[in-house]
Amino acid sequence: MGREGAETGYSAPPGGPNPPRPATKTATHMTMKGHKPILAALAAGLLLSYSCSLKEDRGGCPCRLTVRMEDAARHGRTAAVSLWADGGVLLAESVATADYREDSPYERDVPKGYVRTSVSTGAGASGASAGRVTFRSGVDCDTIWAHTALVDCRRETALDTARLHRQFAGVHVVLDRAPGGDGERTYTLETGCGGLDLLTLEALPGGWELILEMPSDGHAVTRIPRLSDGMAFFLRIGETGGDSFRVDLQAILREAGYSWRKKDLDDIWIGLDYVRGTAEVTIEPWRGGDTYDETI
Repeated sequence: MGREGAETGYSAPPGGPNPPRPATKTATHMTMKGHKPILAALAAGLLLSYSCSLKEDRGGCPCRLTVRMEDAARHGRTAAVSLWADGGVLLAESVATADYREDSPYERDVPKGYVRTSVSTGAGASGASAGRVTFRSGVDCDTIWAHTALVDCRRETALDTARLHRQFAGVHVVLDRAPGGDGERTYTLETGCGGLDLLTLEALPGGWELILEMPSDGHAVTRIPRLSDGMAFFLRIGETGGDSFRVDLQAILREAGYSWRKKDLDDIWIGLDYVRGTAEVTIEPWRGGDTYDETI
């Protein structure tokens, strides 16, 4: 069908370490005649002591990590960036994506070793904290795009190209031949998800749910976060008088071949036919491809 779907600031934990930075050097300029060669030699000596020279042991020198973030600018004006090593955060900050283009990449000094990078956009309303995003029930799921990688920083320089992927799915709920008085029914999406781990891009357990606003044309549109295969995913339909029943969307999606492990999640269309008493789920690929249907 080819429909298109849409699109964290961090703060380092209290006391969290910052990446190593060289100490600031200040040179004093002298004007005494006849001392220019001596001053030039002193200045050269200061520069050598400022960085690791080729003649000394460079094992303790940091690695200059470059993260290419041009892709992040396609998904948001700001991006949350965090760098991790040995299970702890080295740096966590929110940056303006426009500041880091091809000619001015994001660069930071990090200890030599393996460093995990995390770059994400679109989680401003989810209560983001370093390394994870949490979802609040009753609030629309954010359009989170995220990247993570384990980068080999054992040498003088290292490069990571951040390619952000879609951590949400568009959901369409369409009523087909609904009986009169349907405006009194309620439609609620219920999941077993509570957030997203930005270092693994896996769903975190919880209980996010959302009551849909059903327009008069019977077509509600929203988003759900990335789930895991074992997490609950239901559509609860509340009938007039307080009765309700649930449609097990996870079971239908499983039969239809939906994958929660795709880098970019596909969209989901749910058709409810009250006359036939069926729920039909259609998987709409995010970037072209086939469409799959499953009806119960």
